Amino acid sequence: MNRLSNNCGIFSWFGYELPISERLRLIKKAGFFCTSVWFGYGIKLLREIIKYAEDSNIIVAIENTRKPHYLDYIYSNIESPYLGFCYDSSHDFLYSDNPGMLLNKWGHLLVATHLSDNDGTTDKHCLPKDGNIDWELVKKYFPKKTYSGNFTLEVVSKIDQRKSADLFLKDAFERILWLRSLLIAF
Repeated sequence: MNRLSNNCGIFSWFGYELPISERLRLIKKAGFFCTSVWFGYGIKLLREIIKYAEDSNIIVAIENTRKPHYLDYIYSNIESPYLGFCYDSSHDFLYSDNPGMLLNKWGHLLVATHLSDNDGTTDKHCLPKDGNIDWELVKKYFPKKTYSGNFTLEVVSKIDQRKSADLFLKDAFERILWLRSLLIAF
């Protein structure tokens, strides 16, 4: 398994009602290297998903959501090189008691990112620097020596400040370049 050869992924829910094994099969067939899931399947089914992922040579990344302690349970009950971590910055700062500690503890498993900012109360999916996430704290724990995946924004344009799609995407691209250089700088 060569993570550098194809670091393209897609979220496991892509709009079609399919069994998870069929979704994984189609994701792999389409050429994606990894997929991220929310933990809502139960540990028994997650073990089956990981077994299928191992047989299919596809990485499944578990995203930190409203219950970050689920990650401890998952990673202490399932060991597999096909089980990774998808870090969501907004969820970390909204739902963790100690933001940054997820990266500190599980950063060695990081294969995907969902990066956005928020106002500290709701998951607004703002562009980085438009909220109050402490990006220096994220940098402190980001696994800069080992992470080779994508830096993916999970953002939406604010309706009350909407600009053209071209301008929004240009701004978004500048922000992800800024954030990527911050996070990988030594």
